[in-house]
Amino acid sequence: MSTQLKSQTFTDVVVKNTASSLGNIVAGELKGFKSPVSERRFALLAGDALIAAMATLLGLWGWSLFADQNFGRSLLMTYWYWYPVMIGVWWTLGWLNDLYHISSSHDRKHSLTAIFLAGGMGAAIFFALSLVMPFVPPFAFVLATWVLTMLGVLGWRLAYLSLSDALLPFSQRVLIVGRGARAKVIGDVLKSHKSVRYEVVGYVEDEGDASIRWQDDLPTLGTIGDLNDVAAEFNIHQVVVASEGEVSTALYNSLVHCQANGVPIAWMPDAYEKLLHRIPVEYIDPSWSLFAVQDKPIFRRMQLVSKRLLDLSIFLLALPVFLVVFPLLSIAIKLDSPGSIFYKQTR
Repeated sequence: MSTQLKSQTFTDVVVKNTASSLGNIVAGELKGFKSPVSERRFALLAGDALIAAMATLLGLWGWSLFADQNFGRSLLMTYWYWYPVMIGVWWTLGWLNDLYHISSSHDRKHSLTAIFLAGGMGAAIFFALSLVMPFVPPFAFVLATWVLTMLGVLGWRLAYLSLSDALLPFSQRVLIVGRGARAKVIGDVLKSHKSVRYEVVGYVEDEGDASIRWQDDLPTLGTIGDLNDVAAEFNIHQVVVASEGEVSTALYNSLVHCQANGVPIAWMPDAYEKLLHRIPVEYIDPSWSLFAVQDKPIFRRMQLVSKRLLDLSIFLLALPVFLVVFPLLSIAIKLDSPGSIFYKQTR
């Protein structure tokens, strides 16, 4: 009987929450989507894939003219595998060059540089593969398709830069915890950043910030004890913690409840770095610094891959020389000085 009652209660909660969500959508109360970052990244991925598929189709058509092939369903079905190959290679190289990083994708100079880098890397990869394995269709088709892909993506990204706000008017509703200097800085950054449409709804005041408030056009919607109610009332998509003092037990509990209710939590330095690619060193504390450097690369993906390849190349080239020289060095050290040939020190 108890199990049946619990099951019925759980079912009632699910039905109630589902009905409430559908009601909000129908009533038009859902203002913006949960993640315009994801929406824009999906648009970039889909646009690039469409360009690569169209370039492959044009490449096959051009090759059929020169090779006196009948361009039709039979030819398309024979070489169907080039579509996922071209899309997959472009996606991979685009990811390595940060073409799908939302803030970077709104930087015209970065976008152009990344597209040409990805195009050049892809051409080099296909050329190297053509030397060890024959392509059917031939390499000329592959190169022409790749160049068309690069030029098509170039045009599409320039159009995206001009029209993204009109085509993707989704906004992310943000609530800032704090009313001090940190809150002011991150509030200004969020309101001025154009690559993702953040809508800063207001502030929730922490008790440690009461003496350092400033005049602002955004309202104070409550205190940390009201955080969950404010997040639900204003349909908040993300909470940014910019308190000046230590994280109190009350704030911690409110943040845990927010996350449990599906509202992501971001710390002020993380949100700042995500948008501006630099750390606000004057607004960080030692605990955040220690967390930030754990298992997180400080380089871009392409730099990490290049560094790893360089490390391995140097190791493989130096290893034969080292194996010859090391025994001689060991003997010389042993004859020249007492003790172990290896130097060690406690730090």
